[in-house]
Amino acid sequence: MSSSVFQRVRDFRPWRRQNQSSTLATRAPAPGGGRGGGLNVLHSVQSIATQTQFPFLQPMLAMASQIISIVQAQTGAANMRALAERSAQLVEVVITAMRSMTPEEQSRLDGNPIKKLEQELVAIIEGLQHLSRSGKFRPWSDVQQATDTLTRRLDWAIQNFQVDINVQSHIRGRRNHEELQLGIKKIENDLTMLTRMAHTTRLREILQPADARFDSFCRRRTASRCLERTRVDLLQTIGNWMSSPDPTQPRITYLHGKQGSGKSAIAQTVAEYCAGRNIPCASFFFSRDHPERREAVYVFRTIAYQLAQVIPGFGQQLGQAIQADPEICRSDLRTQVTKLILEPLCEMVAADVPSSAIVIILDGLDECEPEDHSDAIQLVRLLSEAAWKLPPDLRARIIITSRPEEEIHRRMRRMAPRVTIHNIEDDIIEADVQLYLRHRLTEVLDEDDIRRLTASVRGSFIGASTAADFVLDEYENDPKRRLEIFLSRVETQPS
Repeated sequence: MSSSVFQRVRDFRPWRRQNQSSTLATRAPAPGGGRGGGLNVLHSVQSIATQTQFPFLQPMLAMASQIISIVQAQTGAANMRALAERSAQLVEVVITAMRSMTPEEQSRLDGNPIKKLEQELVAIIEGLQHLSRSGKFRPWSDVQQATDTLTRRLDWAIQNFQVDINVQSHIRGRRNHEELQLGIKKIENDLTMLTRMAHTTRLREILQPADARFDSFCRRRTASRCLERTRVDLLQTIGNWMSSPDPTQPRITYLHGKQGSGKSAIAQTVAEYCAGRNIPCASFFFSRDHPERREAVYVFRTIAYQLAQVIPGFGQQLGQAIQADPEICRSDLRTQVTKLILEPLCEMVAADVPSSAIVIILDGLDECEPEDHSDAIQLVRLLSEAAWKLPPDLRARIIITSRPEEEIHRRMRRMAPRVTIHNIEDDIIEADVQLYLRHRLTEVLDEDDIRRLTASVRGSFIGASTAADFVLDEYENDPKRRLEIFLSRVETQPS
């Protein structure tokens, strides 16, 4: 509008002071005078009002046109002409401001400055109409003063609108900056996640870990944990050992016991405890029924892979080790434990010592092939050597469970006192077994039957589990009869 509305208004000269007692009466324009300029201004503003790409401005533009129309219909001095100029200036200021905004920004204007302008224009129009009606009865000085007041009010309206727009532009800029920062942060997080996913995929491709974790899919039917309020003392002892900051504590605890004594349930409970408290933990549950879970070659690569998922610093160091030697998994077990576990842990600790313990669980070591347990013994020897080479301020805790096979047991005894050896059968109490059976059978057997069954399994959790399964046979809905059959069979077996 550089040469449009505002410029035409500056050439508009409809007002002339006749004398000191002149009224607001219409008179013919001077030759070459301003009424034509006033019409041009009016037509320009009206054209903007009807053709604007901002429909929400039409009420305000119509009011500005009305002010110019009222002024044009009168004759007077320069202060009247100034009111028309301000109206045209208002149109230019508002249109310019709206063109600088996106539709979304226009819709987000707080407090709606356009509405405020409309309210001011309504008041000014009412003032002009009142002045037109009463002007012939008022001294010219009063008319002039009233006109000046209306002009100042319009000036203030324009200035307030500009202040509102500038403030909101600043707020919008800050908001855009904050949104930009949030966007950048989200992109960074997404990139970190994608990088981590790519890193994890790369590790899995190279390490090919076994599905041997405590919560792995293949263990969904066999995994069991200690029943609540059972094995309390033993679990408390293990918990205290894991949380102890004493660097002289043995780093390995060996839990042994016969089949059914609850070794795997204890290992499962400890693993779940660590997962629930964000304690870094890697676990390998051996099983003769799964090829990957019975071969020693999968152990260290699986432990390393799991640690990389829960300790970012370890994962970075492991990634560097694999990048340096992508064929590391084809190496012998000693090289694997050194390159995949020991060295990454040492490098990680050099940068930042974890505040919590790092727990490694090997459950059912006796199920590691071959049957002469030569690989199982090598695993124990290599893992224990690596544990003793770790920095003293790293709280490494290794739990190994096994049946007391002679070769494994002899190797463990040889490593004492750097290994805590615990016969978990010593901690089995009849009350724990009875609690387990009550949990399984309380809906089908009375308390006396549960006590008889408890005595028959002689402190064996696997015996208790077998007994409960037998009594609850799904094909014969007669728990009492099944109980008597089980007890009679137990009585005929040699003790």
